Amino acid sequence: MQIMENHTNDPEETQAQIPSGATESETQDATPTETTENETSNDLAIDTLDLEALVAAFEKLMAGDQWLKHRGDIDQITQRFQSLFTTEFENQKARFLEEGGNEIDFSYRPLFKTQFEALYQDYKKKKHTHYKNRENQQKANQERKEEIINEIKALIGKDENINTIYKTFKGLQESWYNTGAAPRAINNTLWQNFKHHVERFYDFLHLNRELRALDFQHNYEEKLKIIEKAEALCELPDIIKATRDLNTLHRMWKNDLGPVAKEHREALWNRFQEASKKIHQRKQEYQKDYEEIQQSNLTKKENLLQQMEQLLTPAPDSHNQWQAALKKFNDLRNEFQSIGYVPKSKSKALWNQFRNLSRAINQTKNEFYKNQKTAQRENINKAKEIQAELEAILEDEKWQSQVNRVKNLQKEWRKIGHLPKKFLPLRKAFFTQCNLYFERLKSGYQKMSLEDKALIKKRQTFMGKFKKNNLPESTQEITTMLDDQWERWIALGELPGPIAFKTDEELMQLGTTKIQESALEEAIKTQLSTAHFIRCMSNHSEALQGHRAALKKEYDKQHDEVKQLENNLEFFSQSSSDNPMVKELTQKLAQLKVQLEGIQLEMQQIKQLQNKKAKAEAADVQETTDETDAAENSEEEKTD
Repeated sequence: MQIMENHTNDPEETQAQIPSGATESETQDATPTETTENETSNDLAIDTLDLEALVAAFEKLMAGDQWLKHRGDIDQITQRFQSLFTTEFENQKARFLEEGGNEIDFSYRPLFKTQFEALYQDYKKKKHTHYKNRENQQKANQERKEEIINEIKALIGKDENINTIYKTFKGLQESWYNTGAAPRAINNTLWQNFKHHVERFYDFLHLNRELRALDFQHNYEEKLKIIEKAEALCELPDIIKATRDLNTLHRMWKNDLGPVAKEHREALWNRFQEASKKIHQRKQEYQKDYEEIQQSNLTKKENLLQQMEQLLTPAPDSHNQWQAALKKFNDLRNEFQSIGYVPKSKSKALWNQFRNLSRAINQTKNEFYKNQKTAQRENINKAKEIQAELEAILEDEKWQSQVNRVKNLQKEWRKIGHLPKKFLPLRKAFFTQCNLYFERLKSGYQKMSLEDKALIKKRQTFMGKFKKNNLPESTQEITTMLDDQWERWIALGELPGPIAFKTDEELMQLGTTKIQESALEEAIKTQLSTAHFIRCMSNHSEALQGHRAALKKEYDKQHDEVKQLENNLEFFSQSSSDNPMVKELTQKLAQLKVQLEGIQLEMQQIKQLQNKKAKAEAADVQETTDETDAAENSEEEKTD
């Protein structure tokens, strides 16, 4: 809710909008026509026109609806025409007498004189009609304003709902501000009368304290915003725009906002007036030194144009450079447009230079990004070709012989220029495939045959069924089930080493997960998981050796911790057995020893399996050697 503020404490409030000496009511009721009807134009160059040109100019000004706006020009035309025609008339008369004519017979009334008088009579008639209509309108405005005052007076003391009364009052208040000016003689009296009864209405209204406080706070915050805007206008280079905007702020202050708390009114108004005075002082200085200011503005704008030209000498040649240049150009452009007027003789050329520079920068930028898109398309096509070739190498039966070619593809890729962000997955896919190629070389990967693929599918089906089955409840039944599963797994067929390891590892992880999710004791879970790991990794010596090394490292770590705990316990006497700390250390030591036994047992099982496999391999080698020796002896006997 907004409440109209009592302006009796703001005697200078309207000075930002009117010349010194005008009344508050004149400012409030001024019409656009009144403020602009005496404008003159320097474009006509009236002082240089002859009589016929003056008539033509007069006729042109009277042809439109804005004739009153050009009243100053019309008055100048009238004065100059009368002066020139008087001189022309005397010259013609003198020439007539010199040629022997009689003064009583002399007559000089050219066509342009008749046209001028007709135009002037039309001008006088229009002007009379205009002021008559304005007078009638002002009388009507006076009557309407007197009605509004009387209606506000009638609201005071009225016994109705306070909200209804207030809405009626706000409507009357808005109607007052929308009503035009009254006759000048009565206008200020009407304003003072209206303001007086508005103040009486607020005294009568007795708004709820909380509501009034909220309204005061709202008005306070809004007026602070207006003040801050006015203070910002003090720094605006274009003083003409700053003055216009200040007038708008004064109208908002007066017409759109109500009062604030009494303790803030004077401080707010003084602060607002201080900003207004600074802007008016700048405008006065601007008007005094108008030509110097325009020349200074010209120098500033020419300097900015030179900086804009430097953005293209040389032109940016990368995306980042262009972004920086465009940001700089936008800053320069905004600064250029914020500077005030320049001498009229330079304005058009300066603006053309600014527009041409803007066009040149945009054209150069567009050409750069057009060429960059072409280069990017070439880079994308090249990247796709390299990617396709690498994929073909990975699918080739002789992929292992293409090491040098893959390295060369990496070099070619590095020579490709910039790729757009949306093609980053292409780059990621290329380096992923490169890593895959060299990982295959390192791991001894073999390309899968159709038989291998079929076997992998069988193993996946097998694991799918295994995943659906639940483990038995007893340890012995679980062991028997896992052994049976493993035998059927081996019976499916044999895969190459790297591929077999991957599927065996999946089976091991599936069984381990099932064991850990069971309701068995932790010690039994550990025992079963270890046995299942050794079972599934029995054909992968590197995995077994790596796991054993990890166990050895964990064993050494926990063994050192056991020694440290035993040393710590030696510091306590036998009588300290009931000490909570001793109990905690003893319990922890017992747990560590159990864990050490488990780790040691697992290491022994792996070692036993490794020894067994080593003996089997040695036996196979010995058998092969015996068969070879027997064959050689047989050949020797045949020779003998």
